[in-house]
Amino acid sequence: MATDAEILARLRVVEVACANRAPGPIGPPGRRGQDGARGPTGPEGASLPGPAGPPGPSGSAASTFTQAFSAAAVWTVNHNLGRFPAAVAVRTTGGVIVDVAIQHVSVNQLLVAFDVQISGTVAVS
Repeated sequence: MATDAEILARLRVVEVACANRAPGPIGPPGRRGQDGARGPTGPEGASLPGPAGPPGPSGSAASTFTQAFSAAAVWTVNHNLGRFPAAVAVRTTGGVIVDVAIQHVSVNQLLVAFDVQISGTVAVS
């Protein structure tokens, strides 16, 4: 099994901001959205509310998934989110975040490939 030093020599390390770092300035407010359609006018000229819109899609019960791995050059991650993850974070057992090749096999599975065997965790969301 490769040590963290060997892993870092072969992989590009992604810098991690310190948790105690001061937050940046707040950005400007967003633009106001477009007004919705008005409902029909009542007999006295009062505006009535329009009909309700269709229901939105149901959300996923699990929005994140984390799994630990023993030393391996390829990790198979069965996250079962039912969608392709927006973010994938890989950390060595030493806590170093590494930038690696990710292959999305399906909406429920992905592969993480390394040049050497690595132990650590993967988090998908």
